[in-house]
This record gives sequence, C-alpha cells and structure tokens, in this order.
Amino acid sequence: MIITISGSIGSYDNMSMIAERLKAAGHEVYLPQPSGIPASQELRRDKPALIREHTNKIKQSDVLLVANYDKNGVANYIGPNTFLEMGMAYALGKPIYLLRDIPELAYSDELYGLEPTVVHDDTSRITLTTNSTEEN
Repeated sequence: MIITISGSIGSYDNMSMIAERLKAAGHEVYLPQPSGIPASQELRRDKPALIREHTNKIKQSDVLLVANYDKNGVANYIGPNTFLEMGMAYALGKPIYLLRDIPELAYSDELYGLEPTVVHDDTSRITLTTNSTEEN
C-alpha cells in the first residue's frame, strides 16, 4: 500500500520514524518535503511548490495518514496545511487516518466531516477498506 503522511513539519522527526516503521511492514511511504527555510517571506514564495508536491503525493497514494501530535499547547494538533491536505484526500476518495483523536479546534466539526479513522498510534490498523471516524 502507498501511504502519504501529513502533519506539522515540527513533527518531521516523528513522521520519519513512522515512515520507517511502515516501510518495514512493506508499505511505500511519502513524507512532506520540509522547506528548511526559516524566513516567512521565503517560505511564502516556496509554499505553492510545496503544496503542489505534497498534493501529487496524496494523488499517488492509497491512503493519507495524519501524524497529529501535540503542538503549541493543542493536543492532537491539525493545522491549516494538514486540514487542506485532508480535504484533498477526501475529495479524491482516499481513506484518511489520524494517529490520534480529532483535536478540539474551531473546525473540529469539519474534521469529523472528513470521516477519518483514528488508529491510536497503531499503524497496523491502516487498511484500504474503511473511511469513517472510530473513537475506540
């Protein structure tokens, strides 16, 4: 199975570890491309290319896995880029998986509407057959 991982770039090291675990289980894995550019003006200039690149990875994948780690005091954080990527996956009919529960954010209802499956850090639960929220 081809799995694209999305999440906050601040969690890139964690995403890389998940990718290695998934590869060891026989999956092909795509990660977001970290920009490596700290200045916001330069990042804004490169952002369209980064979004297109990750969108292409999502298109080529069987599923999207969101590595929603805590960030800035928000448990299970899902930021604007990741939310956008989840919307793309949903529009493409790709199953969406969250490592952790849906966060309490202003757009939580919309996150539930994308019908993700929560795997509670158990990546062995990722399959091609489901696309609905699980809270167990």
